Amino acid sequence: MALCALASCGDDDAQFNNGSATPYARLYIQGTVTGEDNAVLKDVRVAVKCIYQTDKTNKSVKLLIPYVTSDEKGKYSTEDFFPCNIFDYIPHLRIVATDPYNMYEADSVDVEYTYKKYAVDDKEAYTGRFGKLDGAIKKTVDFNLRLRKK
Repeated sequence: MALCALASCGDDDAQFNNGSATPYARLYIQGTVTGEDNAVLKDVRVAVKCIYQTDKTNKSVKLLIPYVTSDEKGKYSTEDFFPCNIFDYIPHLRIVATDPYNMYEADSVDVEYTYKKYAVDDKEAYTGRFGKLDGAIKKTVDFNLRLRKK
């Protein structure tokens, strides 16, 4: 069922349920990438993956948001919008940082999140391209990557 929700993320026709817009949520992840010597790392690729149960014993990991790269200050941020019901099936996110130059070891952090539903009069709740924006998930995930052993 989670795959069905994921498969519909980019489908404009999936926004409508019985003629009304499906509520959407904003997913926002940000952070800083440094090396073990606390130097800021530029161009590190950070991707957001989802972890969900495929059955009682197995978990699956799927790319949710393609990678973004850290800037000259080591900072990154990514934002996307998903149907609210997708978060019923995805209890954890995995944020993955990968050095494209292979000087540092890749690292990942599994995070749980809280879905913050917007109040009816919240200025961030609006109806737009994605339908009604119903809530948000905001997380800060910082990485401190270790140098690869030679």
